[in-house]
Amino acid sequence: MRGTVIPTSVSKGFLRACTLRSVAYSSTLLLYISIMILENIWYKISEWFDNYGERTKLIKSFNNNAKDSFVRGETPTVLKASSSKGISQNRHSFSSLFNTGFRIQALSGRPLTKNEMILIGKVILSDKTLVRTLIILGWDTLEVHDNSSRYGCRWCLTDYANINMIEF
Repeated sequence: MRGTVIPTSVSKGFLRACTLRSVAYSSTLLLYISIMILENIWYKISEWFDNYGERTKLIKSFNNNAKDSFVRGETPTVLKASSSKGISQNRHSFSSLFNTGFRIQALSGRPLTKNEMILIGKVILSDKTLVRTLIILGWDTLEVHDNSSRYGCRWCLTDYANINMIEF
């Protein structure tokens, strides 16, 4: 039966079947894409909580060591670490979404001079391992201030990490 004309009803049925088949394929593809997006979001959320846990551990460790150092008489004031908003100009590829500032508050009972805040900052910034750890954990700004003022001194951490400097 060469050259036979297929009745219109068959070709409409065929088109419907093809359309249903492509709808099934596209809905399967959309379902697959949706699952991939959800997995990516879940990964980001779980990664954020892992990172948040590490940040919390570092802050607690810093605070405990600072208290012990003060009790032993090694430091004249108690230092307390916390997270702060940070400065948006200091953002880098590892910056957290929130609280990108690593704040050190000196609980001295009196206002610190600018030189005293700079000295505390220089001690922190001189430890390259600590600076790089802070960067990896999502902080981008170091803030040092006393307990009587809101803002003290601020530094961009990436300026002190010696990134891209190869030593032979």
